[in-house]
Amino acid sequence: MQKTEYGFASEKHREFPPMVVVSMVNICNLKCVHCHYTKFVEQPSYESNMMNWEVWTKICDEMANYPWSILNLGTDGEPLVHKKFIAMMRYAKGKNYYQRRSVTG
Repeated sequence: MQKTEYGFASEKHREFPPMVVVSMVNICNLKCVHCHYTKFVEQPSYESNMMNWEVWTKICDEMANYPWSILNLGTDGEPLVHKKFIAMMRYAKGKNYYQRRSVTG
């Protein structure tokens, strides 16, 4: 693959990134020794958070305009602990772009 000016692999990637990485939560139900999360939650400033529905639908709706882009979930925390995980996946599935999920289990 030949890179164009500014390092974009293609013209369409100038318009929108080929992958959008989203953290739905910063919560995890495990304490893996190799994971930075264990130390992260020990910090006094740590607050658990879950992405709200409005932000999720905005991301999905915008990505629907760029079907070459991949939605990648699960970079910080366990997405399966989100209370609306199933509904969020159904909403994203209806937008017809590729999704990747990383889970702890």
